[in-house]
Amino acid sequence: MYLTITRRLREAGFRATPQRIAIYMTLAQTKEHPCAELVYEQLHDEFPTLSLNTVYKTLQTFEELGLVRRLDTGEGMCRYDANPSPHVHLACRACGQVFDIDYDGGHILEEMAHYVEAHGGHEVWDLNLILYGYCRACANQKVCSN
Repeated sequence: MYLTITRRLREAGFRATPQRIAIYMTLAQTKEHPCAELVYEQLHDEFPTLSLNTVYKTLQTFEELGLVRRLDTGEGMCRYDANPSPHVHLACRACGQVFDIDYDGGHILEEMAHYVEAHGGHEVWDLNLILYGYCRACANQKVCSN
């Protein structure tokens, strides 16, 4: 993973600084889908001169390079995922966590994109599906509290 990010940054004309690598590794080593502020908080002790603005700019660069996926779950902030391939997420409306859904439905998303292009004349350049509901823990609490 470390070598991949270093190579991709250099190929795109960016220096593979320790801060950039740490930002990417923070995303790659979690399934939490953190926001930029959380990435900043996790790295601030290790890199005291790192600014929140640098984290935002780095995440934007990573998104443009196709290294990460930005998720807008409707919370007023964006989250980031080190898995940039199209896949399904569940955003829990109770606890706010975002989960990867292990569902091999990429072909369904692609079929939807082809349909939109063929029947509407639109150009689809990205696929993202976010389901909204309750995670297992919150759904169980909801059932138990009734």
